[in-house]
Amino acid sequence: MPDPIRFPSPSAERPVASGKYFRRGGRLWTMHGLTYGPFFGADSLPVPERAEADLAMISAWGANTIRLFTAPPDWFLDLCSLYGLSVMTGVAWTDHVDFLHSAASRREAILRVRETARRLAGRREVVALMVGNEIQAPLVRWLGPRRVQAFLETLIETARQEAPDLLIAYANYPTTEFLHPANADFLAFNVYLESSESFDRYLARLQNLAGDQPLVISEFGVDVKSSSEEKQAATLEWQRRVCLERGVAGNMLFSFTDEWHRGGQDVTGWQFGLTDRARTPRRAWTQLAGGPPFVVSLLPEQPPRVSVIICTRNGAATLPECLASITRLDYPDFETIVVDDGSTQDIAAITARFPEVRCIRQEPQGLSVARNTGAAAASGEILAYTDDDCVVEPSWLIYLARAFERPEVAAAGGPNIPPSPVNRSQACVIAAPGGPAHVLLTDTTAEHIPGCNMAIRRSALDELGGFRPKYHAAGDDVDFCWRLLEAGHVIAFNAAAMVWHYRRFTVRAYLRQQSGYGKAEALLTSRHSNRFGQLGGARWRGVVYQTALRRLAHHSSRIYSGVFGSAGYQAVYGAPASEIGWLITGFPWWLVTLAVALNALWLPSIIWLAAIMAAAPLVHTLRLAMRLQLAEPWCGVRARLLLWFLLLAQPVIRGWSRFFWNVRLGSSPGAPWFARSSDPRPRLWFYKRVAALELWSENGADRHQLITALTEHLRSLKIPVHTDDGWRDWDMETTASRWWRVRFACVTEYHNDAKCLTRVRIATRATGATALLFLSALVIAAALVLVARFHPVWTLGVLFVASVLFECLHHAAVTRAANMVVKAAAGAGFLPVGRPPEAPAPDIRP
Repeated sequence: MPDPIRFPSPSAERPVASGKYFRRGGRLWTMHGLTYGPFFGADSLPVPERAEADLAMISAWGANTIRLFTAPPDWFLDLCSLYGLSVMTGVAWTDHVDFLHSAASRREAILRVRETARRLAGRREVVALMVGNEIQAPLVRWLGPRRVQAFLETLIETARQEAPDLLIAYANYPTTEFLHPANADFLAFNVYLESSESFDRYLARLQNLAGDQPLVISEFGVDVKSSSEEKQAATLEWQRRVCLERGVAGNMLFSFTDEWHRGGQDVTGWQFGLTDRARTPRRAWTQLAGGPPFVVSLLPEQPPRVSVIICTRNGAATLPECLASITRLDYPDFETIVVDDGSTQDIAAITARFPEVRCIRQEPQGLSVARNTGAAAASGEILAYTDDDCVVEPSWLIYLARAFERPEVAAAGGPNIPPSPVNRSQACVIAAPGGPAHVLLTDTTAEHIPGCNMAIRRSALDELGGFRPKYHAAGDDVDFCWRLLEAGHVIAFNAAAMVWHYRRFTVRAYLRQQSGYGKAEALLTSRHSNRFGQLGGARWRGVVYQTALRRLAHHSSRIYSGVFGSAGYQAVYGAPASEIGWLITGFPWWLVTLAVALNALWLPSIIWLAAIMAAAPLVHTLRLAMRLQLAEPWCGVRARLLLWFLLLAQPVIRGWSRFFWNVRLGSSPGAPWFARSSDPRPRLWFYKRVAALELWSENGADRHQLITALTEHLRSLKIPVHTDDGWRDWDMETTASRWWRVRFACVTEYHNDAKCLTRVRIATRATGATALLFLSALVIAAALVLVARFHPVWTLGVLFVASVLFECLHHAAVTRAANMVVKAAAGAGFLPVGRPPEAPAPDIRP
């Protein structure tokens, strides 16, 4: 019998991440509050008397949390405890400069995070630690997104070692939404959008980016100085409601007061405060007082009646926990029906413990028939299906029912999230591909929703004639969703409508499930042949939101950053899943490999081909096993080996089952062998980083002035210039000589008193002429040996002379490129330096 889902105990003092939400003391907890500071003063805080008065106001207003941008001293935390306020705090380190430039700067950042986490570990008022806040997009582009994300993950791991009970994350913003540390406890975003439609759409997007984690809007607000108090109050009110509608686990309004200090100066150009500098409340303060709104406030005046239908066959191990969770639903009008599909266990005795549950028993006829039986007995306008191994959240039906307020929606669903594993096998099964997953066409519409979290409008079910009886164990939900779409209906998706879904508890059960999925795919092929490729895999038109697949796709994604990295919303374009990977790991590949190996009995030399063919899937799956994230503490060598085995066995077992049933049923795929997909990435060229320059400006000149000056200088020399088209990690490319192409990339660090340090990176690539020259040298060297019968040492001599020539040409090209940068920079007011005249001070930014 599986362990029940482990929610935090009622005595837990700090909140923990629990699926898409936070729990504190065993109950759901929403992080709700305001940002506070930074101010001019010690630790970026006001004097204690002023701070105590502020905290008293914030507590009376209804907040349960305040967000600080620097770690507070003990006296401030004591005041927070006095007024019942939790604290989300940041760490001050130099994240506004090239912090990966030297080992010393990396060590300094890690040391600050470690010391802060260690000091705050014993303070129960602190609930979350943000290891960074809005690292600027041009700097991330310069450093490399993967390097920055890896460093953030290092900071998070450092903090977790010192304070394992703290929630730890990174506060991101839309321009670098691709930064998503894999080991963060939740996804935090600062979002400033004053259009309700845009705000709603972006929160839906963020919920999908968050995956199985809670989403916190760590900053949102309205500038009174550029609008009005009335607009601020109205905008913040609907923004907070949209946060509720999208199931956001926390929201922090920016900010408590207009008083704000940054970089050694008071900021007076903005007025985002709910109170002014004198702490006089604005209209928004009064209008939003009273604490976070409750999810039940989303219910319409006449909520539709919902029938919750659970189909089970020998599910006694998990059914009691499932039914207990349904009794806790925050929905006023629903019924619960359990359909026992010929179980040998006493399901009726379990349902008898829950008087409000109706149990219907039928002879074993399969899952589809059981679903239709439940629908026939239901009285609800909406039929909400879940599985006997699922546990629903209290707000589940509220979020599902809201989707049906749109008349075009025929079905709706949400994510199914696995509980924390309790052993190595469960951890590996959760990390492996092949689990039930939703497939999204947009952030709010789906191509497929799994049957464990599927709500259907009764009229739509009747229109399609219910579920097809031939699907006995799996595939019924896929078939029904595809038929709904073919009939012109819409399937809605709401990330807040989550259920907990136990994955298989043993490796054997997981592989048996994959075999069943293979059979279901063969059954689906007979009705939807155009949706299956010749290799057997489904041709989804949407994006498969399965944790394992998304993590693998992340390694081949490409970022659109806009021209010179200036796009406000820099989207990530994931490359299509590699069908070569599917090919070399599937059942047909191993069948061909076996055939080649058997032919070695007659042709011994062909054994090497068989060995190479066998090694290809072994190496491919080993790389995947090392990339996929495993839950702590099951992430050691033995777990990696077990995961490697699952990655090898899953496609073979599923493919064999699909092939066997395709032959038996006489079904065949109708789609092409390989999917046609558009990849927005440019061709990749190999460039070598060869030089770096540092340019200092006392008058605020930055990278934009440098790019303009360098472009004009190059064009004055009649040198063609190619600029960034938005997909590149460089700013311009030119030909420094006939033999070498040169790329320039630059970034600006902003220091105190409007002083700027601009870094320039130079990279080179050989032109076609250089490649031809080097090939000629190889031909001459070969001719000396093969034709002229020279000693082979002459070959080395020719190649050595050619290498010296190439290096001289390369050095001349790099020198010319550097001189062009320096000359253009001098005209724009820059001075070349080895390092800035003064050490950069930490730039604390909200």
